[in-house]
Amino acid sequence: MPQPIHRIAVLTGGGDCPGLNAVIRAVVKTAIYEYTWEVLGIEDSFERIEKARGASLDEIERITADVMDEN
Repeated sequence: MPQPIHRIAVLTGGGDCPGLNAVIRAVVKTAIYEYTWEVLGIEDSFERIEKARGASLDEIERITADVMDEN
């Protein structure tokens, strides 16, 4: 049985968002101290995803919004 991956990446869309730093800090601290996961921050993350996956930024934003609406 393959081992589970214990690594997450934190991506933001850029621009100002009240409280975003606190959310990022909470996610990182929880992942590291409660789950012992590795946390990655990806510079220019949406542009990199677009290149890697072939999706446009509009498609990524739509998919992200759909996922957020489901939760």
